[in-house]
Amino acid sequence: MQTDLGPVLGKSQSAILCTITLLSLCVLKYLLVDCNGKYPILNPKKPFEFSNGRVVQDFIKNSKQLLAKGRSLYNDKPYKAYTDWGEVLIIPPQFAESLKNNRQLEFMETAKDDIHGYLPGFEPGAPPIDITPVVNKYLTRALAKLTTPLSEEASLVVHHVLGDSTEWHEMQPQHEIIRIVSRMSSR
Repeated sequence: MQTDLGPVLGKSQSAILCTITLLSLCVLKYLLVDCNGKYPILNPKKPFEFSNGRVVQDFIKNSKQLLAKGRSLYNDKPYKAYTDWGEVLIIPPQFAESLKNNRQLEFMETAKDDIHGYLPGFEPGAPPIDITPVVNKYLTRALAKLTTPLSEEASLVVHHVLGDSTEWHEMQPQHEIIRIVSRMSSR
């Protein structure tokens, strides 16, 4: 079923189709985008601004001032901001204690793609390995062998550097501590 709108609309058919298309896009934008979300947005986009490029650049340049403004505007309530990491939920400090052990909020999981620690030369940015087994297996065992000799050496060096005198005397702590630390390190 095909209709020819040419005779009815005349030459203005393309203008009407463009207008309908633009209106449809505007309606879709406001229907599909969460305009009234649960949290307020610190740096919202302007009406008919389809990308967040401007607000992200503004955040990059003025993040300190924007976050201070957010703290004063929203006090102890969470709010969102458009950042270079996307739309981010900013949570007040009093929630930190209850959120710090949540595995779903692991920073390294989120940041590992931005840090590129898997590429040669970027290894220092890679997530740290768990060294707890190494400490428990090797260092704890060696600790018993090290503690007694280090304790004896510390007693000797403190006696040698500071002396046994109970009388008041002047000294320069920085020089004496350097001598003690260097002798303990050489052990």
